[in-house]
Amino acid sequence: MVVRFVKAILYGYAGAVFAGLMVALAGTGLNLSYGTMVSTASLSGAVFGVAGFTLPWWRPLIMTRSRGRTD
Repeated sequence: MVVRFVKAILYGYAGAVFAGLMVALAGTGLNLSYGTMVSTASLSGAVFGVAGFTLPWWRPLIMTRSRGRTD
């Protein structure tokens, strides 16, 4: 359980960092203002961070549900 929680925190941070970097690269390429990039990066970082945080709990659930299927 502790390992799953540590993985969740690491995936959450990685998702937030990834989103921030992608927004920074896109904003620099599109010549957006600093304020626009910061506000967009914070929102997308929160979304990707939560998605990364929930990944260690969803992955085993999906695997156990898909084992019983005979599609």
